[in-house]
Amino acid sequence: MTGQIRDPFAAELPHFQRILSGKLPHLLAPTVVPRRPWKLDWAALAADVATHPDDRLIDRAQRFGVQVSTISYALDQMGITQKKTDALPRTVYIDETGFGSRVECEYGWSARGQRIDGERAGKRKRRESLVAGRYRHQKDFIALMLFSGYLNALGFVSWLSQYCLPELKRPPLLIMDNAPVHPKGAIQEAVKAAGHEVLFLPKYSPDLNVIGHDFSALKRVRMYAGSNCSIDEVIRNYCAG
Repeated sequence: MTGQIRDPFAAELPHFQRILSGKLPHLLAPTVVPRRPWKLDWAALAADVATHPDDRLIDRAQRFGVQVSTISYALDQMGITQKKTDALPRTVYIDETGFGSRVECEYGWSARGQRIDGERAGKRKRRESLVAGRYRHQKDFIALMLFSGYLNALGFVSWLSQYCLPELKRPPLLIMDNAPVHPKGAIQEAVKAAGHEVLFLPKYSPDLNVIGHDFSALKRVRMYAGSNCSIDEVIRNYCAG
């Protein structure tokens, strides 16, 4: 009598077939484990990051009374990552300049070896004054003001308090020269009240004021611009370039 070999998995085959055919989907569903409550308030942590974006992990851990790893894990789960700060430069250069109504060209053409004479008006005419600030490594001006006439000490302090200081985002160091139009006492009082610092350059050091190079470039551009080109256009084109 020929013996039959019994398949040990034959009895389990219908059960596997039902699973594979989708008749028992609940057996394949993932197990959901409820997250245990954290002792760290994530909403409070998000508010803390918005208020103090440049604080260290250890500083936040000390404020919330948890481990640094807890803060790090929570920030990762919230999608908050560490980035390099894009802080504004702290140095702000301030100065003023003027433009005459008539522009004399400093160069002309003549035969080699011959001197050339030019005309220059000896009478004062209408003057346009420009006062502005500028961050270091940035070309855009801060609180730029262009007006007719001359700037005096009272006008400069008013411009500084009402227009320039409110536009500064972070506490910077203001740098300006020792011109008579810059009264030290009034300027230091206004700057200190706004939470900033001020540094007055030594006498006869115009090259140390970066914005002075911009004013020199503006005058040079205006010299070669057309007669119909206004100072506003010169400044706008210079900042756009």
